Amino acid sequence: MTLDFLNSSTPEASGIMTKRKVSLRPPVGLPENTPPRCHLAQLPLEILAEILLNTASPRDALAVSRCSKYFCATFVNNPSTSYIWKRLRRKFIAVPDPTPNFTESSYAAFLFDDPKCEICGKKFRGSYWSFALRLYVCGNLQTLQNHNDCRMTWVKDHCVKIHTTYTDLRYRELLRSIPRMESGQYSHEYVFRTRDWDATKDAFNKAGLEGPHALALFQAEVARKAKAIDKIQENASQLSTWRLLHDGEAAVVKKANDAFALATATREGWTYWDMKISYTFSTLLRCKNTSLERLTDLDIEIVRPALEAEMVDVKEARGRRRTEEEYTKARTAVEKCYKRLSDSDTVIPPLEDFRKFNSVQLVLKLTTATKMLDNNQLEKTVQQELDQWVESARESLGAILGFPGWKNASSSKLHVAERVNARFLCIKCKETCGTSLWDDPSLTFRQACSHACPQLKRKNRSKTVWRPDNFIADTHAISGLNQVVSASGVDASSKLAIEELRSQSSRIVCRACAVPIVIRFDDVARHSRRHEQTRFEVVSKADAQSILGDHPYTGNTTHRLRYGLSHAKIDRDKKIFACRHCARPAAPSENEDKRTAGDKSTAPDNSAPRSDIGPSNAPADSPMDDTPATEVDPPEPTDWTDSSANPSRDNSGSNETPDVTATPVPKKQRPVPSADKRLLRQQRREKAKMESRFTFNGLRSHVKASDAADQKQAVEKIFLDSYSAYKQFAFGHDDLEPVSKTFTNSRNGWGASIVDAMTTMSIMGQDDLFEEAVNFASKIDFSISHTSDNASVFETSIRYLGGLLSAFELSGQKHPVLVQKAQEVADKMSHAWSLGNVIPYGFVDFNSNQPVNKTSNIAEAGTLTLEWSTLSKYTGNDTYRRLAEDSVRHIIGLPPPLPGLAAQGLDPNTGNFVGAYVTWGGGSDSYFEYLIKYPRLSNINDNVFADTWATAVDTSMRVLARTSTVGNHLYLADQQDDGTIRHISSHLACFHAGNWLMGGKMMNNQTIVDFALKLADACWNTYESTLTGIGMEAFGFFSSDGNFTGATPTSNDLAFYAQHGFFLYPGSEYYLMRPEVLESNFYAWRVTGDTKYLDRAASAVNSFNKWLKAPAGFAGIWNVNKADSGFIDDMESFWFAETLKYLYLTFDDPCHISLDEWVFNTEAHPFMAPPAKAAYGSG
Repeated sequence: MTLDFLNSSTPEASGIMTKRKVSLRPPVGLPENTPPRCHLAQLPLEILAEILLNTASPRDALAVSRCSKYFCATFVNNPSTSYIWKRLRRKFIAVPDPTPNFTESSYAAFLFDDPKCEICGKKFRGSYWSFALRLYVCGNLQTLQNHNDCRMTWVKDHCVKIHTTYTDLRYRELLRSIPRMESGQYSHEYVFRTRDWDATKDAFNKAGLEGPHALALFQAEVARKAKAIDKIQENASQLSTWRLLHDGEAAVVKKANDAFALATATREGWTYWDMKISYTFSTLLRCKNTSLERLTDLDIEIVRPALEAEMVDVKEARGRRRTEEEYTKARTAVEKCYKRLSDSDTVIPPLEDFRKFNSVQLVLKLTTATKMLDNNQLEKTVQQELDQWVESARESLGAILGFPGWKNASSSKLHVAERVNARFLCIKCKETCGTSLWDDPSLTFRQACSHACPQLKRKNRSKTVWRPDNFIADTHAISGLNQVVSASGVDASSKLAIEELRSQSSRIVCRACAVPIVIRFDDVARHSRRHEQTRFEVVSKADAQSILGDHPYTGNTTHRLRYGLSHAKIDRDKKIFACRHCARPAAPSENEDKRTAGDKSTAPDNSAPRSDIGPSNAPADSPMDDTPATEVDPPEPTDWTDSSANPSRDNSGSNETPDVTATPVPKKQRPVPSADKRLLRQQRREKAKMESRFTFNGLRSHVKASDAADQKQAVEKIFLDSYSAYKQFAFGHDDLEPVSKTFTNSRNGWGASIVDAMTTMSIMGQDDLFEEAVNFASKIDFSISHTSDNASVFETSIRYLGGLLSAFELSGQKHPVLVQKAQEVADKMSHAWSLGNVIPYGFVDFNSNQPVNKTSNIAEAGTLTLEWSTLSKYTGNDTYRRLAEDSVRHIIGLPPPLPGLAAQGLDPNTGNFVGAYVTWGGGSDSYFEYLIKYPRLSNINDNVFADTWATAVDTSMRVLARTSTVGNHLYLADQQDDGTIRHISSHLACFHAGNWLMGGKMMNNQTIVDFALKLADACWNTYESTLTGIGMEAFGFFSSDGNFTGATPTSNDLAFYAQHGFFLYPGSEYYLMRPEVLESNFYAWRVTGDTKYLDRAASAVNSFNKWLKAPAGFAGIWNVNKADSGFIDDMESFWFAETLKYLYLTFDDPCHISLDEWVFNTEAHPFMAPPAKAAYGSG
């Protein structure tokens, strides 16, 4: 249903299919979805009564009476049918008669309803703990932290014990007028509810103060209540006795039924536990135990067909599971064998081809063969097949080099394909640039044999077969290697050739470079790609040393700096490296003055013995070199085009590539700039580029750590393990309770975890799970709430509305049903504006379409613009955008307590602030977040949003920013209503660093960026300072201006602060699986490319795996600074949507979900953004 004021455009104009209105009256033909007729309701009352009288207990009649209005009117509070309740009550272990205030039906509900515990709020099977007090309390542990059960908690906090002898004489006459716990439990004292005792005492004292007449009236009322209480207490005592009899009989029946089940399973040849957990038998057993009836053979015969079918299914499933486990063990054994062969420097095919060997296929099919492989009994057979495969590969790759059918009788000479100057290129990787522009595409024989194209998706790798025609000769690399081999006088066919050439690494010089470069032999193939014509020489050690000067050559410098290995991080940050190409002008070598006069057709004399492979020179592609050319600024992505059609270019990263064919200019005519001046010039160019258009390009000049792929896989495993547990125990519900292995519905029962996880599934490439989630989402019924809770407009928008629309975009817009469902839930939420208010009410009753009138906050009212404007884009109905945007504009227009910083509280009725509390934490956080994200997503021309955000940031830096007296950590404090600075912050507030990084880049404001990075460091300090390496919900700190936090820190808190610069705020020591610190860490990594942020993310992954693994999935913990604090029994849906997504993207390719192209909502659902403007805000 859509509100009339939303219908500014028709469904046809929106391009989205909508549900047609249907009549509530079923058609004459009775379609398939018409509910079946209830035959029980058609029976005469006499027969129906006879049926109920033959049931086991009043609980059965109670269940029937609640099935429909007809049954309710027939059996509840109907004097003509009360005899049914009486006879059932007397039949079921002689339940005592009720007191006069009960009807028979209400008495049955009183005794047999499943209650909710007053302490923990959970339903449990049982009866009143105290019938007189109407007290429902379960015996479950509240938390693993305090080891108190609910009954102990009630006795400690909610009752008062009054001794009948020692109590004040004034109050003794009051004792019998207050409901008390049955005497069978506490004989020497009365146990009252604290509230009842306090209320009675207060009324007595008040009556005494008002005078004798009031006191007399009160005493008369006490006497009247005492008579009624006596009857209640008598009935409660009888019920306590009945409960003991009932519980005893229940235990006997349960034990007998379990014994019967065991005997039946043994007689039938079934596995006992398989039968007991089957749906059919477990339902039967539960019903019998509840009704205190014993199982009989007749009961088994009635359910035998269904039970036998389930037992067969269980047996078949166990067989399939056993087969799958054996297959998994076999694959593991094969992978271990493959790794063992690979580590022994054996030439070996890719793993998928290795699995196709006959001996390996035998292992995968036979369990005994797996054991033989583990015991190396098949090693000889595998080696024979491997030798045959390698010989075939030699012949094929030799033919590619131009030597078909090449054979040699000598065992001391290498095959032509295995020689040091043999190099190959993979055609597929060449066409797609490989996995990284840093990778050397040139392959030796061993590398070519084991090569598997890394850019292939996992599901396609098993279908890909290694074929020699996927390779071509790398003629460019071969030409350079031939020159080195010829100049060194080494026999390329010798098995010792590679060691001899490596021993001459410090003497190999490239003369084709503008400045002679000394390189290693292992870098010759890669370096040769810098030049159209290669010219390598092997010089004496003295000549090589004269070229190197005071800077000796060390190999792998670029690799170490590029991948951020720990011992090179400090050096890399210093940026003290110079380019060997530009360090000094080229010194002309002998016979070179004519050859470098600009004639590109003149090639050096590269005569070589016949051991060379392929032509001396050939046009080459332009991959990158491994020599440290320009360490500060790595290259742009490689252009894989033929150099015969494109001029040669240096991929060292220098913007000014020297032309190797240009005529050298004397040194006096061409002054060489110093490394510092070149760096300054580079910075000017980068600044000019930034001024023209901002971009999140920190990672364009950095490469992720070498273990990023492993960490990404670790995050994906956490996601899959968490979601697998959710699917097993809670699928279709909102959240998993990972300790209880059940579910909870805190978001209206629409499957919040599924919708929240959809976008992460898409980003991770989990296509099967994503399609399953789309199928589920397409069937969600948003017309009602599936729980008794009202729907939060804020939570529903960021989770359901945002998740559905983002999934629609991430899937390439191929699931229009997601937009349809998004519109359905938005139409229901739009009732939050239905009373003519500009500020939406925070909650809506979906069952009555009425808003809930209570105070809201700026986060609830101001965090809708991204989702609702995106819905307008895809439906064509601009009303959605206007509703959300007008709310924010109204808040911006209110007089704030501080410039740009709106107060937290907000009244939708008046549209005014409630109080003047200012914070970047919960209740305010996402309002400030969307102030800068909405302009980026919409490119709106009105600068009011970005300007308000900039003002809020400026005020925060001037007024709220505080530095801790220990550690000098930079925090943002809160300001109370009276203007007092409160020195606290929170996990929720730690989003600000990432938000400021985004806004600072958008506004080209480096001051904000630098400030944000300090905030990110301070928030990360709350992680690395705790025992678990995980941050807490809230924390306090002290600064030079004061230490008011709103709480009194203990001596332990002060000691912790003295060491770490903050303390865990009392009562907020827990971790709720929140993402904000890791969210800011993700932005800091994307903006700066500093690998310390990768290390931090990796540390979080390790901490999660160590401390958050629950019995099912993952869970939060009660205290992040204790090893045994216990789990919080709730796996939040934002664990899937935010925490794991930000971690995964931290280790992922920065071009995937680039911050230049996507904007995340506050639940981390990304929306496609248009090309960015040059800058945002008025400046």
